[in-house]
Amino acid sequence: MVRRTSTGRRKIEIKRIEDEQTRQVTFSKRRNGLFKKASELSTLCGAQVGILVYSPGGRPYSFGQPGFEEVSNRFIPHNSMMTSPNPIGGAQDNVVEQQLNCRCMEITSRLEAAKTEGAMLKERLEIAPKGKEQALETDLEGFSMEELEMLVSSYMDLKLRADSRAYKIMSGGACSVGGPLPVNPVTMVNTCVSNEFQAQYPTGGFMAYGWPHGFN
Repeated sequence: MVRRTSTGRRKIEIKRIEDEQTRQVTFSKRRNGLFKKASELSTLCGAQVGILVYSPGGRPYSFGQPGFEEVSNRFIPHNSMMTSPNPIGGAQDNVVEQQLNCRCMEITSRLEAAKTEGAMLKERLEIAPKGKEQALETDLEGFSMEELEMLVSSYMDLKLRADSRAYKIMSGGACSVGGPLPVNPVTMVNTCVSNEFQAQYPTGGFMAYGWPHGFN
């Protein structure tokens, strides 16, 4: 039977470990060893020790004897305001910070809502009908009440402007013939529209003008 020969303890080359998983395992082991040695140093010599270590992922780890904050406060120089902190001022700072955070979150929420609304409007514009034939065949199932009201208002405004233009054309043509022709506005009520909707839009429908004889 061949006996395995031991190579003994080999000296590890001190350089960055390329493998991420191996690097993380090595960090955890060496961190625990470092904290253990620091604890032994404090116990044996009565020294005050403070250690702060950040992992490769950016997570902080600290060790202190008797406490990390106590040791760090002795090391970091403080001015008069820091050595004698004002609890009232600190509380006010916390309140201001919370208010700023809430304000920031509110603005962010509004911005996201505006982006969403903008995307929806852009989609509506992309699928909007380009001609009058397409406009009459538009599927209104996906429209909200507000969008329907805006659509009705737009069509009513267009109809009124068309009536006004037609009246001007008819009046001009009549004058060229030899006199004004009578124009009788007739109210056309859509019987398919509910009373509640007609009450909201009191025009009762669209205005249509009677065309004089000879203009049919």
